[in-house]
Amino acid sequence: NITARGTIIVVNVSEIIATHSYVGDLDIILISPSGTAVALLLGDCDEAQDLNIGFDDEAGDDLTCPINQGNIQRPRGNLSDFIGEDAEGLWILRIEDTGTFDGGELESWQLQICTEPDFSLTSLSEAVTACPDEIANFSLEIGGGFDATAGVGLTAEGLPMGTTVEFSEDLATPGSVVEVSIGGLTDAGEYTLILTATDGIESSNTEVNITVL
Repeated sequence: NITARGTIIVVNVSEIIATHSYVGDLDIILISPSGTAVALLLGDCDEAQDLNIGFDDEAGDDLTCPINQGNIQRPRGNLSDFIGEDAEGLWILRIEDTGTFDGGELESWQLQICTEPDFSLTSLSEAVTACPDEIANFSLEIGGGFDATAGVGLTAEGLPMGTTVEFSEDLATPGSVVEVSIGGLTDAGEYTLILTATDGIESSNTEVNITVL
């Protein structure tokens, strides 16, 4: 389980070590938290026994036998399919034994993920609707790449004079969700609220469309 957020730029499988009496029965699939599935092995090397192998799209050769010598080889699929996804969450190594009479056990596996810091600011609502003089509420998700020591300051602009914007945290924690409340919306119309998050060095902004009925 990966607990840190970040945009994936590289995924490698450093090693898979397992015992099995007939490796050719095995299909091995890596599945990301977003549900993307990449095939590593698909019934390769027939009567070979046991696994000790890693996978890297940049490995010099296509997948060849043996696969129990600790070599780094290219997977059957493309690990680059994970690029651009969020690394946070549960990664699954699914091993399917398609045979009947043979068996084995997964001993260990290691995943290497390189990410770019997440400096995003994301509204959890694409649009917000309110009646005049009602409080409009929505949530913002703060990227986990901001400086936790400095905290993340939030500002808003784009609404009519007399409108108030309040955040549930004066200085938000990177990776947190902040509640936003807007008051003083007296006139019907459509407005674009521009929100900015900054830790003093990095910054990001997002827009939220607000309709007053």
